[in-house]
Amino acid sequence: MARPYLVAIALAILSAAIARALIDDTDTPASPSLWQILMHALFIHDLADVPALSAGVWYVAIDLQLYALFALSLWMSQRLAAMASIDSGYMTTAACLILTVGSLFWVNRNPALDEWAPYFFGSYGLGIMAYWASRTPSKSAWLAGMVALLIAALWVDWRSRIAIAGATAMVLATAPAFSWSPGKHLKSIAGRLGKMSYSLFLAHYPVGLLLGAVVAWLWPRNPVMNGLGMVLAWLLSLAAASAMYALLEQKKVRA
Repeated sequence: MARPYLVAIALAILSAAIARALIDDTDTPASPSLWQILMHALFIHDLADVPALSAGVWYVAIDLQLYALFALSLWMSQRLAAMASIDSGYMTTAACLILTVGSLFWVNRNPALDEWAPYFFGSYGLGIMAYWASRTPSKSAWLAGMVALLIAALWVDWRSRIAIAGATAMVLATAPAFSWSPGKHLKSIAGRLGKMSYSLFLAHYPVGLLLGAVVAWLWPRNPVMNGLGMVLAWLLSLAAASAMYALLEQKKVRA
C-alpha cells in the first residue's frame, strides 16, 4: 500500500512542477514544503491541515485508519472473548456492529469529523457485513439486518453516499448467488483491471495533470485536441497503472 502511494506522490510533485512551468493555473498545486511531504509520507496530511499533493490521497489515509481501527477492534474482541470464555466470533460481530451503528447514527452525521476513521466506518462496516453475509448459511438473516440498519440510518438522516454504500454492500452480498460467467477474455481483462485498480487510482492524477498542462500549453483553445488529450490521458493512466502494479505491487506479492 505504501510503496505505490509514495511513488504516486513523487510523480504528482514532478508533474505539478512541469505544469507550473508550462501554464499559469490556480488549480495546479504549489511547490510543496518538506513538512507537507513528511505529512503525506506519514498518511496524516489531512489531520495536519496541509494541502493535498495529489487527488484522492485523503482516501488512502482514511483507508489505513479504517484498517487499523478494525484490526484493533478484532484484537480487543478476541482478548475480551478469551477473558470471558465467550466465542470470539460473537465478540467480533458485536464490535463491528457497535462501530457501524455508532458511525451511521452519530459520527457520520457530523461533517467536522470527516478526517477520522469512525466517520466512514458505517460504509466500511456494511462492506464487512456483506462479506460475512455472502459466506454464511444464515444469509437471509444477515441481509434483513443490513436492510433494516440501512433504512433506519437513512430515515434518521438521509445521506446519498450512505445509500450508495448500502446498495453496493447488498449487491456484493448477493452476487455469489448468481451464476453468470463472462467470457474468458472479458474475465481476464476485468481481473487485470481489478488487481491494478489501486495503482490506477494513484496514477491517474499525475498523468492527467501533466498531459492536461501540455495540451493547454500547445492547444489552449482547441476543443478537438483537448478531447483527444482526455482520451490519451485515460490510456496513459492505464499504462502507468499497469507498470506500477507490475513493479510495486505484483513483485511484493510474489516475494
